[in-house]
Amino acid sequence: MWIFIADLAGIIIDIGHWILFWDKIQVNSMVTFVVCTKGEYKDTLVCNSIQRIKKITDMAVDEIVFAHNKDGLSYCYNKAISLIKSGYIVFVHDDVQIVDMYIIDKLIDNLAKFDIVGLAGSKTLSLDRSPICWHNCDRSNWRGFVEHLSKDSNGATTIMSTFGPSHGQCVVVDGLFLATRAEVFQSTPLLRFDEDFSFDFYDASLCVNAYMLKRSIGVCNIHVMHMSHGNGILNESYKIAEKLFYTKYSTKV
Repeated sequence: MWIFIADLAGIIIDIGHWILFWDKIQVNSMVTFVVCTKGEYKDTLVCNSIQRIKKITDMAVDEIVFAHNKDGLSYCYNKAISLIKSGYIVFVHDDVQIVDMYIIDKLIDNLAKFDIVGLAGSKTLSLDRSPICWHNCDRSNWRGFVEHLSKDSNGATTIMSTFGPSHGQCVVVDGLFLATRAEVFQSTPLLRFDEDFSFDFYDASLCVNAYMLKRSIGVCNIHVMHMSHGNGILNESYKIAEKLFYTKYSTKV
């Protein structure tokens, strides 16, 4: 496991081994999970999920973790891309519990069909409707499913948000879980996360760029539980990012 501590700029820490600089690291695992968190990685839901995955698969599984992160997702994800030399990459939010025991098999199967896969998305992205988001379109264009934690007067419960068919091509997918092959980025140097977006629209901008570069995008049926409902769409920071996204990408969609 490689853990990047934001307070030690430019240094990667391999817990229990050596301290190395960025340009000395190469990650060649079969599957590498990339996680950003504002706190301690060991306290995140996704950490427990990944440790369980390691126990049930014979394949080499690794993590690149940005703990105490202050730099935003796009910057950190691009750093990870520069380190990962082979295999599959999974960018996943820290508040995701990966339920699916067959995740590795499903990743391999679906990434043979698509260059980028997510769990929920849409066949279209309209920039003429506000707020701009993948699900602000006719529901017939929605794809995928995600389980969410819901709290009401009776306590916590889970609900399955079924958006549409669990397989299929998309134009944009949600960033809670994005998977790809390392060679997709290596063979397409113009395809990177747009660092003008630290969180909101980091996923949409990647998907638009992938679409323009003729890289295929789809959804697959990997079962996860997400602790967030995406209510950040109501925040002022989202509105600011939305304006920037429209300015940069309205002529590309």
